[in-house]
Amino acid sequence: MTSPPADILQLLRQYGHTVEPAALESLMRGVAAAPEGLAGPEWVELVEPKADAILTKKLSEWRADLAKADDGLAASPAPATRLAALRAELKRRGIDGFVVPRADQHQGEYVARQSQRLAWLTGFTGSAGLAIVLADRAAIFIDGRYTLQVRHQVDIVAFAPHQIPEQSPEAWIAENLPPGAKLGFDPWLQTVDGQERYAGACARAGGSFAALDSNPLDAVWHDRPAAPLAPVLPQPARPAKRAANASARSLRPKAPMWRCSPPPIRSPGCSTCAAAIFRGRLLRWASPCCMPTAMSTSTWTAARFRRARWPGSATPSPWPHPTRSTAPSTAWARNPGVC
Repeated sequence: MTSPPADILQLLRQYGHTVEPAALESLMRGVAAAPEGLAGPEWVELVEPKADAILTKKLSEWRADLAKADDGLAASPAPATRLAALRAELKRRGIDGFVVPRADQHQGEYVARQSQRLAWLTGFTGSAGLAIVLADRAAIFIDGRYTLQVRHQVDIVAFAPHQIPEQSPEAWIAENLPPGAKLGFDPWLQTVDGQERYAGACARAGGSFAALDSNPLDAVWHDRPAAPLAPVLPQPARPAKRAANASARSLRPKAPMWRCSPPPIRSPGCSTCAAAIFRGRLLRWASPCCMPTAMSTSTWTAARFRRARWPGSATPSPWPHPTRSTAPSTAWARNPGVC
């Protein structure tokens, strides 16, 4: 951990801030985790909108130092201690195995470093892959593009490589999962189709496919990067072809008024997963796959969000759910870039 430099804290106090070092460090770690292309000068405004050249320089230097921090993703092959730590965590939780996909909550191809769990565990950095860890064996599944890469980057004694479709994860599970065993998975990283296929394979082996409340790999990845944080900026009118306020006006008569039920697992990218805001109020539940951002069509102000629980579940959802719009007029919710 790198505490905020004293000179930055002093400069911020001169701007009238009552600085919380831990909150400032958390914000800056998120900024440092954002891709370079999203780290334009606007990010400084997240710390201080009126920052002068001196403060901007100091913040930029600190951000550069944070970006150099070792998050464990450069190791290839990954140290054997990581697989051992994951197995120990699974044993502590009473789980017999775990599925580690190369995926994030959005099932996107470009995965933030925070979500590159497969790379951290195995050393494999390809854009598609999956590992399955059991108590006495583990396997990694790749497609034909990575048959050579996987052998260079992964300890193939610890993770037996298998090429899809010659050997599918479902077939491996059915052959290797012990009867009565529970194979765990992170429900935020699985699609409906994947969950059904793996559950069927577990059933054929006499075991079960169990959704976990939290990802056990995160519990042992102690230097895991922060979630990326970058400003949301309107595009200039020239490349966007129209100004933001013109787009807002055109959407008002088309504002969707849909209500989505919140299944615990749903395939990301669904265009119908939108939360309607009607007469200044959001419907209570929105599908977890879209992470809807609620915007007022008249002011484009973001709605407030809160933690919520799935109906009939005592487990808090890790997804923020919209509760009420900040604007009194009709507003709408949209998925920013997933649907």
